[in-house]
Amino acid sequence: MTSDSKREELAIEDNQVETETSTDVESFHEVDHTIDFDCLAITSRYRIASILGVGAFGEVFLAHPAKGRPVAIKRIHSKDPMKRLRATQEAEAHRSMKHRNIPKVFAVHQDERFTYIIMEYVDGSDLFQVLADREYVPFREVEIREFLFRIARAVYYCHRKNIAHGDIKLENIMVASDRTPKLIDFGLCQRLKSKDLCFRYSGTSDYACPQIIWNVPYSESKADVWALGVVFFTVITGQIPFCRDQREQMSTKGQHPTIIWRNGCNVSREFRNLIDGMLAIDQKDRFSMSTVVGHQWFTPARRAEFNILRNSVRGSINVL
Repeated sequence: MTSDSKREELAIEDNQVETETSTDVESFHEVDHTIDFDCLAITSRYRIASILGVGAFGEVFLAHPAKGRPVAIKRIHSKDPMKRLRATQEAEAHRSMKHRNIPKVFAVHQDERFTYIIMEYVDGSDLFQVLADREYVPFREVEIREFLFRIARAVYYCHRKNIAHGDIKLENIMVASDRTPKLIDFGLCQRLKSKDLCFRYSGTSDYACPQIIWNVPYSESKADVWALGVVFFTVITGQIPFCRDQREQMSTKGQHPTIIWRNGCNVSREFRNLIDGMLAIDQKDRFSMSTVVGHQWFTPARRAEFNILRNSVRGSINVL
C-alpha cells in the first residue's frame, strides 16, 4: 500500500450522550514562544503549549487553562467571507454534538482573521498512525468490532442530527490513550436536507464514493457510509478496497470498481455482507447508517454495550 492510498432502532441510543467532567489539577506547561498566536481573548485564558497539526485551512494547538484538563484549539483562517461562513458552519455543527465519541466543544471565538474552536483534547493517535505503527498488519474482527461500532454509532448520531461529516477517513478517527475512538474534524460537514442531492465535490479521494468521482449529484449521508466502509475494510484487511488503477478508470471512463478481496483475506461472511452493502455502487442500494449499526456483524458489540448499560443501571439502583 502506498502512503497516498493508506493515508434492535437501538435501545441504548441515549447512553451515547457524554457527561461533563472537570478536574482541579494544575496543568501549566511551558509555552513555546515560537508559536504565532496573538489572540488576547484566548491567550488570557489558555497557555499555548504546542502545535498539534497543520492543515489547509488552519492549525490545531494544545493549550492549558489555569486549572483543569488541557484543550485543543482549532484556529481556522476565516478573513475571507466565504471561509468565515464555512468556519461558522463547522463550529455550529460541531458544538451541537453531544456524543461520547465526538470531542466536546467548550467555546467558540471569532476575531477579524480567525475562528477559534476550543474543544476536548484527545491524547492519542489517529487510526492511520495506529495502522502504520502495526506495519499495516490488519486487526482481527473480534478485537476491533466494538471500536468500529462506536465510530459507526457516532456517524449515525450525526446523521440523526441532520449533519453529514463529509470527510471520514483513518486520519479523522482518533484513538485515545484508553482506546476510545473519537470522530474529529467537521471542516467539511454539511447539513442534510431531505431528499436533496449534493453538488459540492470535496473530501479525500481514496474515500470518495463513485458519484463524487464521476462528478454527479450524490447523497451526502450515503457518501459518509461509503467512506466509513473504506475505513472498515482497511483496518480489517490491511488494504484499501480498490486499487489505484480502478480509481483512475472510474474517474476517466466511468467504470464501476470491484472490491478486491485478496487471497488469504480470511474474513467472516457477515463482514463481507456489511462491506458489500456499505460499498454498493448505486447509492440507492447502499446501506444507511441505521442499517449499518443494526447489521448482524455488530450483534456482539451491541450486546456488549447493552450489558455495560444494564450493569451501570444496576449499580445506580444498588447505590440508591
